[in-house]
Amino acid sequence: MQYEVTYEVFESKFYSRLKMQRVFRKLTASTVWTEIYSVIKGSIKASQSYLGYVSLHDYLYDQGSSFLSGGEKRNIYFAFLQYEKWKNKISAFDFMDVIDHVWKNKWHGMWYGSGCGAL
Repeated sequence: MQYEVTYEVFESKFYSRLKMQRVFRKLTASTVWTEIYSVIKGSIKASQSYLGYVSLHDYLYDQGSSFLSGGEKRNIYFAFLQYEKWKNKISAFDFMDVIDHVWKNKWHGMWYGSGCGAL
């Protein structure tokens, strides 16, 4: 059975374990979640991507998150990749997966798959 990962689920079940790693201690769950939702998976560039998210290169050189250092952005992207693996492992999805699914069905007429399974 699939379920939706909300911010609360992200923070309590995923990020609580991730922040145990030294590299993530300075980043808040809110910052990581916001970057995933607004830039990595939620930007126009992400909607145009076959995968449904921007590449590491595009994310690192996006000027929209200029308050973050390059190292912080790299760590956030690494957290994003771990988050996607975690969601797939537990058969979960987030709202951006739903948006990607709808967007691809509307414009391409088929589902390419970015973690939503059989929505």
